[in-house]
Amino acid sequence: MKIKILVYNISRGFYDKSAKIHEVQREKNAIKIVKKENPDILFLLEAYFFKGNNFAKRKFKIVQDYQKLFGYKFQYAGFSKNKKGGILALSRFPLKYKNFSKPQRNWLRVFLDNKIKIDVLHPSGELKEVERYNFVKKVLGKVGKRKYILAGDLNSLSPQDDYSKKRLLSGFKKFDNNYKKTVEDFLKKQTIKVVLSKGLVDSYKQKKDCFDFTMPTGLISKNKQTAMRIDYIFCSKDFKIIDAGIIKNKFSDFASDHYPIFAVLEIPDDKK
Repeated sequence: MKIKILVYNISRGFYDKSAKIHEVQREKNAIKIVKKENPDILFLLEAYFFKGNNFAKRKFKIVQDYQKLFGYKFQYAGFSKNKKGGILALSRFPLKYKNFSKPQRNWLRVFLDNKIKIDVLHPSGELKEVERYNFVKKVLGKVGKRKYILAGDLNSLSPQDDYSKKRLLSGFKKFDNNYKKTVEDFLKKQTIKVVLSKGLVDSYKQKKDCFDFTMPTGLISKNKQTAMRIDYIFCSKDFKIIDAGIIKNKFSDFASDHYPIFAVLEIPDDKK
């Protein structure tokens, strides 16, 4: 059995920075991407459902129906308490799920056929690398070694990718007052190191020899000095990786600040 997974940080659920203006064209672009790729399971990060800030009195309204937008039969949410959104799983078949999300540490776990465990994570970019490392290490401490997938926007760099410190410093200097500390923190690469230390395989690196980045897109910057690959799909070694990649085209360049990523995996058969 093969399964196609697509992971997509959709940047505030297709709303502007104030979370008030619905950016319809971004949404339409994303729908076109998903329709063409046709994944079995679509994981949306920064999936916003609510408009309004008075969560204590529940004065908000639902403004997005992602299940209807993308045309999936099943939907599962991983949101932290009193937040506008978080991780959303849209699937063509039923899944069991658990929501472990907390503020700045979104975590949705789903189970496929009671055999395959998938953890989807989105630690905040406001956390320091050691905090992201501790969060991911905690997640990995609760899983076995077989039939496991770890995916998401981890906001961390991989030791399997080469980065120019000079390039990153030049890029971050343009908008970050603490750019030196920011770049130094990114280059520690602790989070992805602990993932790889568990024997998990980076699906993208298995299929692509060259470096590519998942952000920024043309939506937020034409300057690629800050280009980084921070979105991943890892899997245990008992999966066969059929294909994997970063989706870049005229639609994905102006749908979000991240490019979507995908992996086509062949699920191991217990009878073999």
